Amino acid sequence: AILIKDEPHLRHLCRYIHANPVKHGLANALDEWAYTNYPEWMGLRQGTLWDAAFVDAYFPDREAYQAYVLELLR
Repeated sequence: AILIKDEPHLRHLCRYIHANPVKHGLANALDEWAYTNYPEWMGLRQGTLWDAAFVDAYFPDREAYQAYVLELLR
């Protein structure tokens, strides 16, 4: 476990977690990994273990978060 220092650090950790399966070849796309809540964040799947208010608080829309995560894979 690590201490989350501030909001930018929190956003980076969320991005890192969502990008990790693609970065390490476990999935071809961000929404293909079965063990992620990324599809819920993007509105692609109905799930119960997430809060839309979190994404809405830090990003203007889902596309902005998607672009933020994809930036890590470049």
